[in-house]
Amino acid sequence: MLVSLGKTGVLWLSAPPAQDEATADLLAALPFFAACQHPLLALDFKLCPTPKLAGAGSGARADAVVKVTGAGDTFVGTLAWALCRGDSMPRAIALGLAGARIAVTSDFGDGASTVSTRLTAASVVATADSVVRPVDAEYA
Repeated sequence: MLVSLGKTGVLWLSAPPAQDEATADLLAALPFFAACQHPLLALDFKLCPTPKLAGAGSGARADAVVKVTGAGDTFVGTLAWALCRGDSMPRAIALGLAGARIAVTSDFGDGASTVSTRLTAASVVATADSVVRPVDAEYA
């Protein structure tokens, strides 16, 4: 499960495969916070922070926030693309954060589109590799 934390990043909750049906049923039946605390589910929480960005109004810097419209949609779309191409979940999250970063730093001029022409497979991978902290590295 992924939970958006807005400009802070994404909280990734994962659990090991259930050993039996009763344990699997707990995940489906328990309210979210009760499931988070249940020892049989052994949920793991990982904060995946967004890459640092300059604030709005910071001039012509390439990493300045221009707008936030479409950032979440871009994150989810990029995450899905990465998973479909076979990337691991940690890598897909990093690529999703990179896609969202490109989205919030793109100026569309007339505002007619919420998808940047800068959002390409190559730019997402390059951004992930250069400015997004690898998700696994923090938790190894």
